[in-house]
Amino acid sequence: MAIIKSGYLSKERTLTIADKGGALIELHDTISVVNDRLRQLESQFATLVQRGVMNIGAIDSTGAFVSLKVIGDADIGGTLVIGKAVAQKYSCQDCAILRPGLLVYITKDKEVALASSAREKTVPAIGVVMGVEENQVIVAIGGSVDMFEGLIAGTRYYLAQEQGKITAKPTAVIRQIIGIAQSSTELLIQPNFEYRIEKQQPEKESVVMLK
Repeated sequence: MAIIKSGYLSKERTLTIADKGGALIELHDTISVVNDRLRQLESQFATLVQRGVMNIGAIDSTGAFVSLKVIGDADIGGTLVIGKAVAQKYSCQDCAILRPGLLVYITKDKEVALASSAREKTVPAIGVVMGVEENQVIVAIGGSVDMFEGLIAGTRYYLAQEQGKITAKPTAVIRQIIGIAQSSTELLIQPNFEYRIEKQQPEKESVVMLK
C-alpha cells in the first residue's frame, strides 16, 4: 500500500513498490496520474478554500471528493445527482427516543418530535430520522433512505398512527403520503404536507418494521 503525505501519494514509497517487480510498474503510472489530478484539484479550489467558502475533505484514488462542505450558496449549472438522501439538522424533543427510520414533525418550539397520524397536532411529518448527535437530529427530508423491512416497490406509504411509523394501509382520519418504496428496504421520501382528513377505518393499522 502507498502512503499518503500532505494529500499526495509518496514518491519514495511509489518507487519502492515499482522496484519489486515489473508487474507493479502500472501501479507507479496510476499513482503519477492520481498525483497530477490531485495537484490540479488543489490549484482549482485553492482560492475558494482560502476564502473559507469551501472545505474539501479527503480525495480518493480516482480524484473524487470523499467529503465536500460548501458554506453559502452553490450555483450548479448541470444536473445534481444524489445517491442517497437530502438531510437537515434540527433540535429535538426527547432526543433519546428518536432513532433512524422514525418520522418526525416540527413542534411549536421549533424542535422535532415523533410524528403520528392519530392527531392533527403531530402532523405533518417532514422526514425520516437518520441519526442523533447529542441534542440535534439529522432528518432526511428528500431523496431515499434504506432503513425499512418488507416494503413493496412502487407502493405509496403513509404516516401511521403509531408514533414515527409508516403504513401502506392507513386507517386514521389523517392521510399523509410520505413516499414511495423503491425496494423492499428503501423508501423514496416525498412528504406531502397537504394531508387530507377522511373517515376513520375500523380495522387495525399494519405498520412497516425498521431494520
